[in-house]
Amino acid sequence: MQTITASQAKQNFGALLSQLAHSPVAIARHNKTVAVVMLPAAVQALSNPRLQARAEQQQREQQRLMRHQQLAITLLCATPAQQAR
Repeated sequence: MQTITASQAKQNFGALLSQLAHSPVAIARHNKTVAVVMLPAAVQALSNPRLQARAEQQQREQQRLMRHQQLAITLLCATPAQQAR
């Protein structure tokens, strides 16, 4: 979980909202966490362990897919000699 200051949250609210797609964000004031901001779906998942497990599995699958896509792009952009390795 990323932690930002209350001033940063106020000045960069759009960036804060974008960060929520990846993980909850803690907001600190005077080096103490005063709030945690998260997506509504994440709040529901906290109350339901089954939904939380499903969300974690979806995140793992998304990361796996991204790794495979990066590998495919690397192979497609490689020269034939590099592909032979």
